[in-house]
Amino acid sequence: MRGGDSGERQLELLVQVPGPGTQWRLAVGDSWPHTGLFFVRPDGHGWHPNAVTQRFRRLVRQGGLPPIRLHDLPHSAATIALSAGVDVKVVSEQLGHSTTTLTRDTYQSVIMDTPTSAGSGSR
Repeated sequence: MRGGDSGERQLELLVQVPGPGTQWRLAVGDSWPHTGLFFVRPDGHGWHPNAVTQRFRRLVRQGGLPPIRLHDLPHSAATIALSAGVDVKVVSEQLGHSTTTLTRDTYQSVIMDTPTSAGSGSR
C-alpha cells in the first residue's frame, strides 16, 4: 500500500501506533529497508498482496465474522463515519480522495440519510 499523501498518513500511523514492524525495524537497525509499506515481514520487505488477503480471510473466519473482503474495510469505515455525522471532507481526506466529489458520489445515499444533512445544505 503506497501512494502520495496516503503513504504519509500510513507513516504517521506507524509512528503513532507501534507494532511488530517497529520492533523489527529497531532490531535490524540501519539495514532496515524503508519501503513505505504498511504490511511487512520481519525482514522489512513487503508481503505479497495475496498473502495479506489470505491471512485476513483466515482471521475473519477464525473470528466467526461474516465474510468481508480486505478491500471493503475502507468503504465500511467511510460508511460508518458518514453515518455518524463525520464531515465528508474529513472522510474524503482519510480515503485519499483528491476531492470530495468522488466521496460524495460514492457515498451519496449515506450522506443523504444522515440527520445533519437533512435540509441543512451544508454537505
